[in-house]
Amino acid sequence: MTTANAIRSNGGICLPQCTNNSQCGSAMFCTAGLPNAGSASACWYNPPRNAFWQNVSARIAMTVDWKNALGVLLYGSGGTNSNGLRELVVGSDTWYGRMLQYTSMRYETTRAVQSIYSGTGFVAGDDFPNAFHRATPMSPRTTTGDKVWWGNGVSQYPRFEDAQDDDFVLFRGEQGQSFRVTSTFRGRAGAPSVDIYRISGSGGGTWVNGGTSGSVSTGSLTATGWYAAVFYGGLTSDWEGKVELDSGSDDIGDTIEEAYPMPHGVSLSAAGQGGSDLDAFSIHVPSSSTSLAIDVNANTTVYVFTPSGSLYGTYGVTTSSPTITINSVGTAGHWTWIVNAAAAGSYSTQALLGCGSSNCDVSRAALGARRSWGDRFDGRLPTGTSEQRFTIYLSQAQGVSVAVTDMSSSCRVEIDVFGPTILQHFGGQRMLQWQDGAHGGQSSGDASSAGGYIEAIAPGTYEFVVRPVSGFTCPHYRFVMAQTGRTGNQWPEW
Repeated sequence: MTTANAIRSNGGICLPQCTNNSQCGSAMFCTAGLPNAGSASACWYNPPRNAFWQNVSARIAMTVDWKNALGVLLYGSGGTNSNGLRELVVGSDTWYGRMLQYTSMRYETTRAVQSIYSGTGFVAGDDFPNAFHRATPMSPRTTTGDKVWWGNGVSQYPRFEDAQDDDFVLFRGEQGQSFRVTSTFRGRAGAPSVDIYRISGSGGGTWVNGGTSGSVSTGSLTATGWYAAVFYGGLTSDWEGKVELDSGSDDIGDTIEEAYPMPHGVSLSAAGQGGSDLDAFSIHVPSSSTSLAIDVNANTTVYVFTPSGSLYGTYGVTTSSPTITINSVGTAGHWTWIVNAAAAGSYSTQALLGCGSSNCDVSRAALGARRSWGDRFDGRLPTGTSEQRFTIYLSQAQGVSVAVTDMSSSCRVEIDVFGPTILQHFGGQRMLQWQDGAHGGQSSGDASSAGGYIEAIAPGTYEFVVRPVSGFTCPHYRFVMAQTGRTGNQWPEW
């Protein structure tokens, strides 16, 4: 496109014609009214998406604190002039390679770049976070355990990229539970060392146990909270690991706060451990007028609680009469049932919403985090166009890790992350998108799932939108938010 009296060799700009934005890629948009283009529409550069440094810096600052993000960008730019070329993020590019030399943040750097990059040649710099508070949560619930792998494809394994690399995962434990973390190298003798920490408020950690034998137990946990398993190899190597319950450990939390989320119509097997063992389960009921049926296939007592935590009723169930029916719940929200598991032995349980057949639980409003430590929610995405939203309020520099876990074997999901309206740079567009980074759990066949960490660069409500990857559905899953209490650097006064 050029003027007739300004034509010269190689003059003008060549742009592809288009009819809609989907034909233009993520860094351009379809527009009419361009100079000398007549009525034709063409793909034109989208400055907010094409400003590489501006976008990547904002996204890195979302996944690590701003001081570290600034350090990564200054180091990665190598002191050169500002370069807005998208080729900068090709994996073989010198500047991108320098970014990845920040070993403690290369996982987050990769994800920040990947969220705005749609070209070829992209090389991930790391497969796990390298910090307590940025680790993605897992949900191990059985002695079989959940394998520590994701993002690399079926039967591929995590890797220590170099001798400085260590890899972190989070799991939540209740006082009295006991977990075991196992590890082994692939293709060589020995095992990565494992250290287990209880994460405390300032982001530091209280060491629980560790070793180099390839199998480390927490012992009976002395406190309920988030725990981190840290794997370290001291060399470049593939490896594998697992987080599981120790034999004889309680498998389900005892309290309303630690209740295990149950998607509509999904049965779960559990086991009592004798003594005074209780097992708590919950389901979100989106309508006050719907019915709720709770099945506990055991000879025992069940206590049902309303969303406010008040006891609704005490029920005796048997294997021949396992169902508790509430014809109209009267109050929407998270309903909880607590099973006297000591008397139940091994049993199964599920909950059914009266409106579940019309997918009322799928089209519900966004669910907000209720706990200081985060939260856990039930979810279903029965169609390819389903999506569900989860929110959390973060003060400036507060962080949260999220993951889709315990999903059905047919699930493949992605998470879009949106910030509060105060972040005007993003203009309502997503800040990040994740399609990997978490573990789907045993029920998924050890599939890769989606998850990640953000740190608030401004106070407000942050939203996570979960949807199936194109071509998939997700009959059931659970969504986990983990807040360890760690806060990053505050932005300076300007």
